Amino acid sequence: MNVTAEEIQSYSLPTFIDLNDINLIDFASNNGYHLYKDKNNKSKISAASSVLESNIYNDKLLVYKDGYKNTNEDPTDKGKIYQFISNRIDISDPNNIIKSSESFKKRAILYVAAKYLSLGNIKQIVNHKEKDYVKKPKTFESITDLKKNFNLKILHKKIFLKSRSISSKTINNVLFKNHIFNSMGKAAPNLEPTIPNIAFPLYHPIDENKVTGFSFRNNNWKKIVGNHNHLWHSKYIDKPQNILISESALDAISHYQINPNNKSIYFSFSGNLYDSKIKNLLTSIKLLNKKDNNLNIVSITDNDISGFKYDLEIYTALVNEYNKNINIEFDKFNFQLKIHSNTIDTNQDWKLFINTVDLINKEVKETINITTTNDIFYIKIDKNINSKQFQNILENLNNVYLKNINFKIQKSVHGDWNEDLMLNSKKKTNKLKL
Repeated sequence: MNVTAEEIQSYSLPTFIDLNDINLIDFASNNGYHLYKDKNNKSKISAASSVLESNIYNDKLLVYKDGYKNTNEDPTDKGKIYQFISNRIDISDPNNIIKSSESFKKRAILYVAAKYLSLGNIKQIVNHKEKDYVKKPKTFESITDLKKNFNLKILHKKIFLKSRSISSKTINNVLFKNHIFNSMGKAAPNLEPTIPNIAFPLYHPIDENKVTGFSFRNNNWKKIVGNHNHLWHSKYIDKPQNILISESALDAISHYQINPNNKSIYFSFSGNLYDSKIKNLLTSIKLLNKKDNNLNIVSITDNDISGFKYDLEIYTALVNEYNKNINIEFDKFNFQLKIHSNTIDTNQDWKLFINTVDLINKEVKETINITTTNDIFYIKIDKNINSKQFQNILENLNNVYLKNINFKIQKSVHGDWNEDLMLNSKKKTNKLKL
């Protein structure tokens, strides 16, 4: 990763960057790595990990859920995304800008992450004045343009989707038809494109037909191209009853197959959620909500602590948009909501919520800690909370702070909705065998 000190210094970083928003396999794939294959052209993958290799860095990495390690006997090259960038970044400084190498390297790492997530902006010096501008991501104006760039095909090879228990009936449903494509990949640069990757289009938040990028999927492989700030969604239908928000398009489709409802519109944020994506999600929700104020907004993120974090981020954004009496800040690291009153009446809301908490059973009550300071109300949630406890707390918060919006969360039985679907399909197959 070659960067210059000048471009780092001229970049205005956002006030907060959550490196956990970066998928390591996706990031590595965009920076010189690819899925390692053995002599038999088989990928080294398992349910828990993948092996990536790079001809640029001449190494192999074992990438698992919580981080990575170098398999070339380098004990220092391991950790998470911060260590991955730190061990591969190369900063050139021809103008001797760098004063403190250690602090500047930290800024350089955050710069690389911010650019990847399309956060922050560049500051150009024009006539001794700073002029801010944001580099526009590449957009694609037509299906013809998409075909040229990514070997895009109408979905005809469904191997990956079938391997994840997605049925042909679901794939051909009106909600998903023409919202899933094949993108034919190459096993090597000199070979014909024969690998049937799945491509989920990312759409502009105001124009539901304008494709601005793709989220690619295949077995143990993910990649995002184009505008990382935009989301995938299913077909916009007339008079929808539900807006459902998932981490991945695969989970959205799986949820539909388990809970079919043709009055729903699904959104997916492709595994990473940050301010610019939330803003675009809200834009889409507001446009749809203008047509029907009785919409149910349902977060169907994964059944784990990261999923709970996404639920709270979505909830916080909705409250700040639709309840002008208060402002909520969500501290991701401490798992704490900071609720600031804009009116004296909000104190009544505090009492209402505290009284509601008193009615919650003891097991749930012990998972939260409530404190107040002047006009600020703090709710800290135990990170060991389970999904039923979490749903209970969020429902009670919802009744107090988001009365005008029908927001709820729905959790899978297992880790995510596709895991539920695959396990359900396996049980049905086993019953048939009996």
